[in-house]
Amino acid sequence: MRDKILFEITQLCHKYSIISEEEKCLDALKRLEDYGFNSVDFLKLIAGIEETYGFDFEDEDLVPERFKTIGDFVDYILVRIN
Repeated sequence: MRDKILFEITQLCHKYSIISEEEKCLDALKRLEDYGFNSVDFLKLIAGIEETYGFDFEDEDLVPERFKTIGDFVDYILVRIN
């Protein structure tokens, strides 16, 4: 399930042009800023995750400090959908 979510997040990042198509799969441990994420990219990814998985992020979680890596998003999604 974890790999599937990681792949889906990668697809969202391609869809919103956050990363280039050359990045085939994101590294769950790599820091977001290493991919060039900025605050707008962060919000685009949040919106895409909410739409894809059918839940809203808790307001207190909507801070970049909560999600330092792609793996942090994967972990959050796993908790929310289980």
